[in-house]
Amino acid sequence: MTAVVDERRNVYVPRDVVYAAMEAAPDIYWKLIIALSRFGGLRNPSEVLSLKWENIHWDWEQGKHRILVISPKTERHPNGSQRLIPMFKELIPLLQVALQERPEGAVHVISKHRSKADVSDNWADSNLREPNVGYIKTCKNRSMAKVIPRNASKL
Repeated sequence: MTAVVDERRNVYVPRDVVYAAMEAAPDIYWKLIIALSRFGGLRNPSEVLSLKWENIHWDWEQGKHRILVISPKTERHPNGSQRLIPMFKELIPLLQVALQERPEGAVHVISKHRSKADVSDNWADSNLREPNVGYIKTCKNRSMAKVIPRNASKL
């Protein structure tokens, strides 16, 4: 079986558009959702909502911070359930703020905006697309919509 690729969805989203969307986002969690998708390459919502604080590895001595990404989408493949990625400089200050502001006992990095993910332990029912539409409109650039999943349902 050959995968069908819709080339119209392959759109480069410039940094200035991403930063504008992050600026329009109402809190650190939305900023992180956008940044983790664009700068970390995490799948949204599955990998973004699955990310836990225990998977954030700070190495201040060598300056080589890493993120262990657990991938529900590829977990059925051999060695496909996780990958280790570098923590790009765009993510560091956002993760630091989120770490300082996290609620007591928070397990997930995105500890807010995840009501359906927490109730059903299923990120697929979480709506990360609908609220982002407003941030995208603020940016006046529809190409940002390409990084937000279309199959998301209401929160």
